[in-house]
Amino acid sequence: MSRETLERIAFIVPDDALEMFESALGAHCRAVSFYQNEAEQTWLLEAVREHGANEAGLQGALALAEMITGFAPHIERGPIEAGGWLAKTRQAFPEQVIGKSFAVRGTHVTTPRNPHRFTMVIDAGLAFGSGEHFSTRLCLIA
Repeated sequence: MSRETLERIAFIVPDDALEMFESALGAHCRAVSFYQNEAEQTWLLEAVREHGANEAGLQGALALAEMITGFAPHIERGPIEAGGWLAKTRQAFPEQVIGKSFAVRGTHVTTPRNPHRFTMVIDAGLAFGSGEHFSTRLCLIA
């Protein structure tokens, strides 16, 4: 039985273009993740989707994001095995220590929990992320 092969889309955008391009990808891809390079004030966006799924819609959304932001990223596209992408994503999300009381970790983290923290074990997904994003952090700190 062969593994499912998806299409990976990746590119780098400046801070002020992140939200628009994330929305463009999110409307047409199975999953979107982004990683900040604080030193360069840029973000690496990565998305996965079925090959060729609504290509016109994706192209239109990316063109709109370019028009609104005035930024045209260099887009890399290529195949990726579904299982390989999941493993890569898990490696990118270690336990997140938040404030003085909380930790957020996925089910893939196997190190012992700190008994002095409330540890939430939840895999990143559409409803809840890895704990790395500021909106999640600030909710837990508050």
